[in-house]
Amino acid sequence: MRGAYLASWDAYAHAMRTLDPTGLDCCHADTTLATLYRTVDEHLRTRRKVRVAVTHDLHVAFLGPDRAIVTDHVVDDSVAFDADTGQDLEQPAHLAQLLQFTLERREGVWKVVLTVGY
Repeated sequence: MRGAYLASWDAYAHAMRTLDPTGLDCCHADTTLATLYRTVDEHLRTRRKVRVAVTHDLHVAFLGPDRAIVTDHVVDDSVAFDADTGQDLEQPAHLAQLLQFTLERREGVWKVVLTVGY
């Protein structure tokens, strides 16, 4: 479960760094996948890539054999940069967030289906 959750972050980081949503569906579905597609599309329109850099402190609670909740205290040091020049557009914010993710096992694969931030 932990590996699947962290792989979802890797897929997200790749999409934001390249502005290419290919591969997001390996780890995301439903509402979360639709939101990520919109996010990548918006960043593509504004030509803002992101170097995702987060530190995780996560806890997993299984709700059944095919459903789990991950609660993650994330420290986000991600930086947006100009897609054309590569120049940083901001400094790392060192933003602490509490996030909750619902994962479901679909055809043997764990996917993030819902994301909530506090």
